[in-house]
Amino acid sequence: PLMLSAQATGAQIPVKTSGEWYIHLQAVGKDGGVSETVHAGPFYIDVAPPQAITPSLPEETAWVSDTQPPTFQWPAATDEASGLAGYRVYWGEAANGQSDTFVTANSFTPTEIMANGSSAVRYLRVAAEDNVGNVSEWQTVAIWQYDNIPPTGTLAIGSGGAEVRSLNVMLNISGSDQQGAITAMRFSSDNTRWSAWQPYQTTQFWQLANTPEKQAVQMQLRDEAGNISKTIVAEVVAVLNADNPTSASYELASSTFGMGGGTKSSTSYLVNGTSGQTHETGSASSSSYQVNSGYWADPDANCTAVSAATPAIEATASNQVKLSWSTVPNATSYNIYRSTNAPYFAPTTSYATANNSPWYDDNAIGTAGSNYFYIIRAVGSCGESGDSQRKGEFDFALQPGTP
Repeated sequence: PLMLSAQATGAQIPVKTSGEWYIHLQAVGKDGGVSETVHAGPFYIDVAPPQAITPSLPEETAWVSDTQPPTFQWPAATDEASGLAGYRVYWGEAANGQSDTFVTANSFTPTEIMANGSSAVRYLRVAAEDNVGNVSEWQTVAIWQYDNIPPTGTLAIGSGGAEVRSLNVMLNISGSDQQGAITAMRFSSDNTRWSAWQPYQTTQFWQLANTPEKQAVQMQLRDEAGNISKTIVAEVVAVLNADNPTSASYELASSTFGMGGGTKSSTSYLVNGTSGQTHETGSASSSSYQVNSGYWADPDANCTAVSAATPAIEATASNQVKLSWSTVPNATSYNIYRSTNAPYFAPTTSYATANNSPWYDDNAIGTAGSNYFYIIRAVGSCGESGDSQRKGEFDFALQPGTP
């Protein structure tokens, strides 16, 4: 019991736990006599803050480009004594921010509208409050990352020079993003028809058009928030009939029929010859072939030729054609050529490029009358290999006869 002096008119009684409390008062005389007990109560005391449930935040929060933040929700808090009144809410750029803003529901919709062409990080923090003013610890319930700035980048065809000596070229790519990361890229040769989005990487093989005119390759980059860069352009001229090879030791003035085709070399030079041409006369072609006469200098005397792939073909349960092959030594990618209903086609423009095996052709199975045939060429530092064995798929439909 708490003993008070005879002159006391009140007292502070410490309470350490929440609950229903009563006060019992007795007067004590100088002779030790005790009066009847006076009872007061119940008094409902709440000394504990609400119990908040800490949400599980992801280790990495995705970047978004929508200027309007969404409505956020968090697990509801509880208070067994006076009951839950609501939540104090902070929305801002401080990771440990606090605020007197008060809401009664366990949700919050920010009114802030983000500016286009900007980026920001916002923290949503809450503290639960009960009906007598006890407030829980502040906790972060959401981190919102806004990015409305497109990525930037550069594109070079080969080494970045004005000319290349092959139609199969390497694109060298560099990209940067102010926030987040670049996740995808796509390409075009006419700024209208674009390839599918593919994972971002710093190199990509590309097939140029067979034309002596200057041609362009367009590229777009996309970041984690979905922002797409401006179109990035690189231009080049494909020179397939190079000047006659020369060095300090020799000058190749003309070829002879007797020399024939193939690679000719010595300690001083390396040249590749086209069989049957005594001098350079330009290009001869038909619907089945194209031959450029004369000699051409190997742009890289140290390149390594690659052999043809040996493919296998099968159909999947998802109506795909699956092409698979063993890895070709020194190959960096594989150009896939496809024809429709023409098993003996001559490859011209590649249908797809694969970095490794297997490769799938979606929806290529199941249409009677549309049969597809494939040739694979491995690509190395010297260019394409020869043709692989042809592979094809056949679709047919059965029609019931007349009884």
